[in-house]
Amino acid sequence: MSGDEQQPVPVEPRIITVTEPEMEEIITRAVNKAMFRLTGMSVETSEDREKLRADFNHLRRWRKAVDKVGDVGLGTAVKVLVTGALGALFVGAAYLFTKHG
Repeated sequence: MSGDEQQPVPVEPRIITVTEPEMEEIITRAVNKAMFRLTGMSVETSEDREKLRADFNHLRRWRKAVDKVGDVGLGTAVKVLVTGALGALFVGAAYLFTKHG
């Protein structure tokens, strides 16, 4: 180890008494902090949570639309290829069965 790295300071375990409302507050703050780290958005107020919910709903609709376009695009590509192949067969058959010259 280099000399500028700090060693973690050992912490002695201890028992503390916490009321249920205090525990709920601690958990709420931890969840809010984690959500902010994950999303970059605050979820402190009901308005913040509603905005985040709306953003996620928008993302879900966008993802479904993109998936649908991909599926439709693939189906269209297959149809174009099949139609082209059938057209080529038709032109080839017409050439073979017509009299030349």
